[in-house]
Amino acid sequence: MTMNIRNLTAVLLTLFCVSISSATIVQTGPGILLQDLIDGTATLTSGDKTFEDFNYAGTGDVPDPTLINVIPIEDCDGNFGIRFQGAFLDLPGGGASDALISYTVVAPGPMIIGADLFANTTVSGSGLVQISETFLPDFTDISLNVFDNGTVTQLGDSVMLDTSADYTGPVMRLPVQKDILLLADDNGGVAGTVSLIDQIYHQVPEPSAFSLVLIGLVGMIRRRK
Repeated sequence: MTMNIRNLTAVLLTLFCVSISSATIVQTGPGILLQDLIDGTATLTSGDKTFEDFNYAGTGDVPDPTLINVIPIEDCDGNFGIRFQGAFLDLPGGGASDALISYTVVAPGPMIIGADLFANTTVSGSGLVQISETFLPDFTDISLNVFDNGTVTQLGDSVMLDTSADYTGPVMRLPVQKDILLLADDNGGVAGTVSLIDQIYHQVPEPSAFSLVLIGLVGMIRRRK
């Protein structure tokens, strides 16, 4: 019996990930106020990546950038990113609330190949939380979307850059625009909220990690034979 190589590789990558950390995403450093990043009085690095050119605009009940922490994180595959932590909400009455965060992620070389987006949400009734992310102007036809309308929920999304017609290879710089839309259930008097938004950037695998996967793959194929 032969083994499906693609499936076996996926299993090995999962086992390798679990062996590194019991948590999917971990915080790797202290948080920095978004306002300080906007002002340029602070800088943020996460692993081998730096984050710069922060901007923020908000309407309605979303928090001021002085109340939003930006935290370096890492997933169990060794991909780095950032977490936005704040009381993003919309209170009943007065229409929707919206926040737009933009920044640029920079890698030490052409190595960024994709991105993940995760969030926690609280909505009820006709409430809505929706986070839409684009990478304009570099990539015009791909996006990330997280949403919760109390009935249909998608709290994570992932995209690889090579699914875009604009893709020419791994990139060193990636512009990001994150739109956070919240709408409370006015009838029930319940707010729509999100407090954690995690962003992970896929990168070209490190040679050492890739070698471990290949060694395990070869060993398992030999055992099957």
